[in-house]
Amino acid sequence: MKKTTLITLISVASVLSACSSTPKSSEPATSKQETNKPSLAFQYLDEAKVIIDDLQGRVNDDKNKDLNYFAPRALKRAKSYLAEAIEEHTDAVNGDFSMLSVFQSDEEKAKDTKDEVSQLVKKATAAFEEAQLIRTRANTILGDAFALRNYLKSINASKYYSREYAKLNEQIDRLVVKIASGDENRAVREQPALVANLKKLEVDTMLHIKLSSINKKISTLDRNSADKLLPSVFRQLTQARDTATVTIKTTPREMGLIDDAVASTQFQLDRLNVLLAARQQLKTLRSSNYEQFLLQRENQLYRISQALNGSDHRNQTYAQQTASIVEAVTTLSNKVSALSGTLSDNEQAQADAASENAKLKNEIEILNQTIQTLESQITVLKETISDTAVKASSMQTTESAVNTPVIPSTTDNTAPAITQETAQETLNANGDEGDKNGADSSQTVNDDVATQSSEETSDAENIE
Repeated sequence: MKKTTLITLISVASVLSACSSTPKSSEPATSKQETNKPSLAFQYLDEAKVIIDDLQGRVNDDKNKDLNYFAPRALKRAKSYLAEAIEEHTDAVNGDFSMLSVFQSDEEKAKDTKDEVSQLVKKATAAFEEAQLIRTRANTILGDAFALRNYLKSINASKYYSREYAKLNEQIDRLVVKIASGDENRAVREQPALVANLKKLEVDTMLHIKLSSINKKISTLDRNSADKLLPSVFRQLTQARDTATVTIKTTPREMGLIDDAVASTQFQLDRLNVLLAARQQLKTLRSSNYEQFLLQRENQLYRISQALNGSDHRNQTYAQQTASIVEAVTTLSNKVSALSGTLSDNEQAQADAASENAKLKNEIEILNQTIQTLESQITVLKETISDTAVKASSMQTTESAVNTPVIPSTTDNTAPAITQETAQETLNANGDEGDKNGADSSQTVNDDVATQSSEETSDAENIE
């Protein structure tokens, strides 16, 4: 990659000789200065590698594979610059420097490599972005042509019209080249005619796919004089075919309309074949077989009448029998419609009833929950009333005990007298949980005890 001359080698040798004559006292200082340079060199090379990898990833991205089609020259330049950058970096990593760089430190050589790589990647990036811009311009200018070509691929147009497809595809490629070379005006001028030809090929392809088989059969019937044997029916067939053709030409992508028109054409084709077969049968029918033929036709109408309403119209002409059958079918159809309407009404009524039942069920569930809540509240109230009654009964018992007078025995003066303190303790034991009425009762008891205590004192004095 890099060449050296004999003069350079001599110069290098001279420099090396001069370095060898340098006093030894300077070596430690030099070694100390070079201590951190390898790490900086590696850093420069790593930064260069990051720059290269970033652009290489963009170039190799799948979404950019089509750049070789839209802008091959610009992409080639980008890859060429990128390859040079990779080579520069690889040589630096492997230590393959120019002989002239022997005068540089590792750090300086690595920095030079990074700068060189940066310049090459910059050029490669510019070329790569130029290729992307060309692609964008081509997609904008030739958007209609590209869309039609893609659709032709989807319906496999090249299978039926390979030469026409190849010619149009070549014209598109030529306009892409014009855009890449800067001649966008020509591409703009030539695209309308190209689009018209692409649309024509689309229509031709759809006509071939949908009607080619039918057209071949019609041609065969025409050669066999079907238009003369059954002219009215043959005319109806060709009219249906022409309608399908117009549908495809005017709306080549409306598959629903196209399929309906093609189905109508196929129906008329099948009908013509049936009638031709019947005509051929009549043509070969002998006079001795006339009765059997007529009876077969009569029996067909008779079976239909029997199946409808059990009637027998064999004493009528074929036209009259057909009219009777049509009338019976119409009556039956009206009955079916009426029954269907009634059934629909019943189904709606059932649906409404089901909805109403669901609503009532929901209301019943709410009422049941309310009843359960009320029953729980009643239970709590009953328990409260019961507790209150027990407390009231206990307080009445206490009051009765307090109000009963105690007469001291004349023989036993040691019996303890009920004092105010004793009564109060009794009331406190029973009245801590009482209400206002209990408090009033306690006050009454206190008054009675005080009165009784006074009377007992008086009696004691009298005894003395």
